[in-house]
Amino acid sequence: MKTHARISQEQQARFCEHLAGCASWYKHLPLLHGGQFFIFTDDDAGKNYPVHPPHLALGNTKAVYQFAFGSLAFAWSEENSNKFISNGELFAGCLSEAELQVRFPNHAQVQLFPYVSGEFIESIRFHAKAFETIRLEQIAPEKPRENRDLLIEIERLHLRETELWQTMSNSERDEIISEIEPNEISSERDEYKRLEERIHEVLRTLREEEMKKIEKAVASVCQKSEVLWAK
Repeated sequence: MKTHARISQEQQARFCEHLAGCASWYKHLPLLHGGQFFIFTDDDAGKNYPVHPPHLALGNTKAVYQFAFGSLAFAWSEENSNKFISNGELFAGCLSEAELQVRFPNHAQVQLFPYVSGEFIESIRFHAKAFETIRLEQIAPEKPRENRDLLIEIERLHLRETELWQTMSNSERDEIISEIEPNEISSERDEYKRLEERIHEVLRTLREEEMKKIEKAVASVCQKSEVLWAK
């Protein structure tokens, strides 16, 4: 019998961060179409977590998982595939969207993109073809794309940052890495720092939008869970 235990605000917040950071989404999710995430509640959430990364702070056990996240869990699917994989191996193999809806009636769905990951900047080159497509779409305004301008900007900034890094001396690089006050003025180093600051701003903006999607979906699931809990 399902108990539908109450999920606290703290558990909801931890789960949102867990979902966003538990896998290398910057590599797993396509930039153009993202991936579909199915967020749900189940009393068996975390039951197979001992064999599933990442490591939880107090150990990978069902008890620790549910202490941290309650009965929240998720499954995900790349692009428009109708094959969803369970995070934490809550179910074996893959399930279709219809099967998930029947098995986990208390759910919400959300589309997420690779910049939900805090390491998205590491995948700019990995998504080179997708960025080329996004640039070409600039001349096709009838094809709207979420965050197109920011994505074009982040690619341009990253490429310029890489060029500058390659032109700097080892001592200039050491000063940037160690955050040491430079002995001499360097226009390249100053530009690099400005680029770095703007890159962090864009990455933060992109990730915050994805986090809002997760938070909204989790809140919806937990509101439904409150109704079930009260019955």
